[in-house]
Formats: sequence, C-alpha cells, structure tokens
Amino acid sequence: MLGLRQRAGQWATSPAKYAVTIPAVIVAALALLAVRTPDAFLNPQFWAEDGVIFWQQMADHGGWAAVQMPYAGYLHAAPRLTALVASLFDPAYAPRLYASAAILLTLWSAATAATCVEDQRLGFLLGVGLLLPPMADGEIFGNITNIQWLLAPTLALLLAAPPSINRAAFAVVAGLSGPFSILIAPIAAVRAVIKRDVVAALIVVTACVQTYILLTSTAAPIIDGQPDLPHLLNVAVSRSFSSRKLSILLGVVVIAYALCWSNYRWLRICVLFLAAGVLAGMIQRYYHVPHGLDLESNGPRYFYVPRVALLWCAATLFFKGDTKAAVVAAAFLAAPSYETAGEFIKPIQPEMNWAAKIRSGEERITVLPDGGWVVIVPPRFRP
Repeated sequence: MLGLRQRAGQWATSPAKYAVTIPAVIVAALALLAVRTPDAFLNPQFWAEDGVIFWQQMADHGGWAAVQMPYAGYLHAAPRLTALVASLFDPAYAPRLYASAAILLTLWSAATAATCVEDQRLGFLLGVGLLLPPMADGEIFGNITNIQWLLAPTLALLLAAPPSINRAAFAVVAGLSGPFSILIAPIAAVRAVIKRDVVAALIVVTACVQTYILLTSTAAPIIDGQPDLPHLLNVAVSRSFSSRKLSILLGVVVIAYALCWSNYRWLRICVLFLAAGVLAGMIQRYYHVPHGLDLESNGPRYFYVPRVALLWCAATLFFKGDTKAAVVAAAFLAAPSYETAGEFIKPIQPEMNWAAKIRSGEERITVLPDGGWVVIVPPRFRP
C-alpha cells in the first residue's frame, strides 16, 4: 500500500510548484520564437511537408486514415493531429493553424523540460535552452514539419524525472512523432524495469510501434556515392559543437565534467545518449553521401539535438558549486556566438499566397521552400 501511495503521489505532482517557472519559460520561449522565426507569427505559410504531405494526405484520405500514415519510415503524431484539427476549418486558414500548432507544441516542450528538475533555476535554463542553439536559416522553427526535433530533447529529459500526467501525455505524442523514442529505448527500458517508471514504459511502447513501422516501410537511406566514414565522423563532431575549434575543446571538457560529476549525471546521460543516437542515424543516412552535410546550411536539423544536449550539460555545471566548472560552462556557452544573422533569425520567406490561390480555385499551389513543392488541391476544395 505504501508503494502504491508513493507512486500515486508522484502522479499527483502539482503544477503549482512551478507557478513561476512555467510562465517565465513560456514568455521567454515565445519571445525567442518571435525573434527567431517572425514569419510564423506575422505571415505563416506552409513549409515543405506541411503542405505536400500532411495537408495533402489529410485532404486526400481524411480523418484517422491520414493520421495513421507513416512518412519517412515512422509516424508523425503531432503533425498528423494538427492536420486533422485544421481540416475542420476553412482550408485557407491551414498555414496559420499549422504554424500556431508548431508554436504551441514548442512551448509545451519548453515548459515540460522546465519541470523535469527540482531546481527551478536550472529548469528555466533547460526550457529556454531549446530555443538557443545556432540553426542555419532557422530550419526547424515555426513549422509543423520539423516540430519532432523540438520535442525530441524533452523526450529524453523525461527519463530523468518522476512520472506525471503531463509527462505521460508528452511521451506518447513525442514518442510517436519521429524516430527518437527508438534511439532512447534502451535506457528507457532500463528505467522502466528498475524504477517501474510508467513514462519510461510508454516511451518503450512508442519505440516498439515506431520500430514496427520502420521495419515494414519502404524508407531507404540516400545512396549517391562512395562512403567516407572518417569524414562523416568529422562533420558530426565539428557541426555538433557549432563548427568552432574553441567550442569543440570546451565541449569536451563540459562532457568530461558532466560524466564525472554525480549530481544530474543521469539527466546528462539521457540527453547525450539521444544526441549520440541522432548522430549515428545521420551517419547511417548519409553514409553514401559523405559530403552532403559539409555546408552549415545543409541539414542543420541533424545537429540541433546534439547542440541542445551540450548546452544542457553546460547549464547543469552552474549548479555544481564548483567555480572551475561554472567558468568552463560559461565559456562554452559564450563560445558559439552567432556568426551570421541567419543562424539566429529565420530569413523572411517569399509570399506564396496560399489563401488567395485556394479561394480562387487553383488546382496546383506551390509552397515553401523556394516554391519547389506543389500541393494538388482536391476538387471539393475548389469553387
């Protein structure tokens, strides 16, 4: 009975404990989003798969049939559910609804991350940290296509926190939005068994679902050249540390501190484990195109999770009570300054005039990026 009461107490964790932290994180994250991706607020538009996959398949197939459809080898619960809800409204408003959902999900991820540690000062840094890494052209911010990347770090963070209803809901949505639950399934399984952690068990379940989809899908790696594993490993390291030698040196010291210091060690192991998995997946995907990610503007999303993981590891060192550790953390966080405005602010995108075109009855509508993606509007949406 005592054990049951203790577990019930964990599930009953009150948001009132974070009455200051959660609003502060939400306000800060919202401000950062507004600066980093102004278009999502001022002129929201479809971005790539927003239109040609999620809107298109919801328009063509409708309802739960589209929600259950895999893409790129796995399920996308968050974008699919967004498309389902948006389908209830005038299609002219779809880009705005999709962008709004991306903003709300980002804030959910940040707020959830902030509640995964007892120290609310560190919680604030974890939540806001999701919005701070340099990101060429702001690729992942403000669109539902890439929301899985903004959910992923917090998914790993759940494994360092006691279960709650919010964390369980987040685990299901994030675990079924991308392959990341697969990458952290081993340590989630360990925690589920040893701690009898329900949230960890849910992550394992979502990983099993995504693994089944992956094994039965037709997704395949890019094959276009000769492998060069040393080069890919160099790209993985250099770009994870923001491509600067000083950042790499300080980052290695941060990881050494992070793994040697016991307080928050499990938290750091979880996020670093996910980061390593993401990089391993990137290498597998680009194994036959080893120079495909040489430019900072190519595939910046693959290095977002490692950058967040390193930022979070550095943030925990401020609470070690060790001056040297704090100095190293501060130096690491200061080193990867934004070299160009494009690493912080997403460039203003050209107007695709979605609403005007769909209301005028156009059959083919181009969407961003570069107008190279085309949505075929079903007849029932054309006057």
